[in-house]
Amino acid sequence: MNQIKQLRAMQQITDMKFSVEQAAFQKLAQEETRLRAELARLADMLKVSRSDALEPSEMRAIGADVIWQGWIGRNRAALNMKLAKVLAQKEQRLGALRTAFGKTHVVQVLIEENQKKEQTDSNQSQLNTAIEQSLT
Repeated sequence: MNQIKQLRAMQQITDMKFSVEQAAFQKLAQEETRLRAELARLADMLKVSRSDALEPSEMRAIGADVIWQGWIGRNRAALNMKLAKVLAQKEQRLGALRTAFGKTHVVQVLIEENQKKEQTDSNQSQLNTAIEQSLT
């Protein structure tokens, strides 16, 4: 019985660690989604500005279209760098998340095995008691 108490305490710790890792991974996944959406928005803006550039316009005449496309290019490069960092962090967190899940799973299996063993031992004890009582 003492072993199950120890395993339950260990389960609480491993569950907390798994929750922390899961939250950290989720935060990185959300940041990845945000950055990808921002990159898509910039791509759309560039597409619109290039389609507008086919027609002579005042912006083209003063060179604003070149400045605009340069701004989009710089922002896209900065977002791609941020995305690369987030993806690297996400890969590291994925390993930690898998490890935390594995520990949680192992503790759960150990608890279940101990409970089955205790139930079997209890059943055997009851059977032995019943046999002894029937013989007397």
